[in-house]
Amino acid sequence: MLRESIMLGVVLVGLVWTGGAAGQEAAEPKEAPAVGWADGEAAFTWVQGWLRSDDGVPGDADLPDRAVTGLFGVYVTLRDEGRVLGRGQALRADLKDAIDDHGPPIQLALLLSAATRQALKELKDKQTKRAIELNIADPELLKIAILEARKRVQLDIQIGHSLESITVPVNAPNGAVFSTFAPGFHGLRLAGPLAGKADIAWPAIELSRNNAAPRTVFRLMDLQGFNADELPIVARADGPALQRFEVIHMVRPGAAQPVRELIRGNVILQQQVIDNRTIAGLAERVARHLDQLITTDARNGNEMVRGTYQPSLQRYAPKWADDRETALLGYALTRHATVALDAGLGGEAMQARAKRVLRLVDQIAPKAIPQNLPPKHLTAALLLLTLCETPARLAPDQLVTRDRLGKALLELVHPEGGGFRVEKNSDKTLSRASAAVCTAALAAYYKDTRSKSLPGPVWQVLTDLMKANANQDDARDVDLLWVAYALDRAGPDLAKAQPKPEDAAKTLAQWRKTLANYLELLTEQQVRSKPILGPKDVTGGFILEKPIPGSPPEPTWRSAIPTTLLAFALRDPGIIPDDQQFGPVLAAGLGARFLGQLIVTPPSAYYLRDSEPALGGVRRTLWDNTLYPDISSTTLIALAELQQTLIQLEPED
Repeated sequence: MLRESIMLGVVLVGLVWTGGAAGQEAAEPKEAPAVGWADGEAAFTWVQGWLRSDDGVPGDADLPDRAVTGLFGVYVTLRDEGRVLGRGQALRADLKDAIDDHGPPIQLALLLSAATRQALKELKDKQTKRAIELNIADPELLKIAILEARKRVQLDIQIGHSLESITVPVNAPNGAVFSTFAPGFHGLRLAGPLAGKADIAWPAIELSRNNAAPRTVFRLMDLQGFNADELPIVARADGPALQRFEVIHMVRPGAAQPVRELIRGNVILQQQVIDNRTIAGLAERVARHLDQLITTDARNGNEMVRGTYQPSLQRYAPKWADDRETALLGYALTRHATVALDAGLGGEAMQARAKRVLRLVDQIAPKAIPQNLPPKHLTAALLLLTLCETPARLAPDQLVTRDRLGKALLELVHPEGGGFRVEKNSDKTLSRASAAVCTAALAAYYKDTRSKSLPGPVWQVLTDLMKANANQDDARDVDLLWVAYALDRAGPDLAKAQPKPEDAAKTLAQWRKTLANYLELLTEQQVRSKPILGPKDVTGGFILEKPIPGSPPEPTWRSAIPTTLLAFALRDPGIIPDDQQFGPVLAAGLGARFLGQLIVTPPSAYYLRDSEPALGGVRRTLWDNTLYPDISSTTLIALAELQQTLIQLEPED
């Protein structure tokens, strides 16, 4: 179906261009400006007017006069609450002259009119089919239904420009082609042997389908008759030609929303130092998303947490979060509620949210610390953190649960060093990441109870973790994140409670220095300006994995980890002295800016039939809309901790 629509668009443009060639050539200037955002605004106004007009798309002689260069094609999509009613693509007839070149001037309205006619034809066909299904035989009623559909549709226009060849070196490894474009930002055109034509992937369409870069390339290869194992010849000297292009993407996401210019399907957040008010707003968006994931299971009346949401498919898969994800979500909401209440925000709503989380804790705690079985370490640690941090008053039975959780984790501390054991009397130990979370939980438990049984074991497991992370080559951001948490909550008090406080104070100073050095390394990996390839929406993200040379930066949700580390460090003068805070504050603010870019907002939900389950969720990457509960939870923790830090750094009146 898509191949047929592509060919129809090409034919339409060729016919229209040829039919009006003499008049167009006489009217066009020898030079014309490159297509830009202002042309996108004009295009949206024209097409919207054609849709709402009873006369429809005007004839060629009555089209607006706007000649531009760099333009090679347009794609028009008509939606009704996310449901596609019509699509149309139109390409310039002299396309080869616009590859790696601006090409001759061309009338923008000419392509738009052809694509819009095609989209309206599909809309009419669908409405006619629907009328037949409903046994509506009156042609006047059908005409009215079509006009009403045209006037209420959500209009989505992509204007393709800057079509340029991609060349992969002969000695490049397999899959190197995936690093030659920015997913969701660049569109792709693959030329192949079928009738000398090419197939095109428009970026906004790929985003709406949640297609990753490999899937997009393999789909284009399939359309051109290539097998997946022929990937090594794509964009090589002896293989099919591949081009990338950019789009001017104009959308009205909803009837009550303004027209938006989207980059990679999102409104670009401004690159600036983000203040506490903005951080609080971002955090509340994510918190509301997480809160709506908590629902009552009709089978047993228990409150449960929904699983991973796939917006493009409108489904949760799996349907329910597991106990660890539930515990992390509960801690994130609790920490956010505590910070918000400290800032004078939320009031009764935050207290109600915290109490709701406690009901979740009551339900899963028995499974985290089962009788006569080893505890589920991460779940138990996160539940303990929640009970120690909650702003809600704990009931007597919840205090008992807190102490049982603390005792269960304390019993797993290896008496001879080496972190935590999987179970008592076992030689197997927990992973470093799991041990770090358990250590943070025991530090919070010590802060909450001041139990004299805790300082020795907690100091020991902190020592084990810092030894493992002392070398920057072996250091892990997740480990040091939870170490920083433990030091933030109880570091100095734990040091004072050691048998030799003076020695412990020196050790604590060394740990702080290790954290400072690691943070310096992390901030060097932050994207601070627009990359050479791709858009500036990545600004503030941290590149935590070694990229392929020359590839566009692709920071992910994991940028929440260094952002949280910075938030903790800025509260500790032993890690970041007061007179050296400016750079780290800027880095933390930029980190929050990137996390905000990952949050689903109404404009970025332009293609969804039901946006409510997605709004406020945090995507894994800028081109993957899958919403994992633990990613949103981790991001909320980062925003809440940064909010707390900025409150503490505010100068007193």
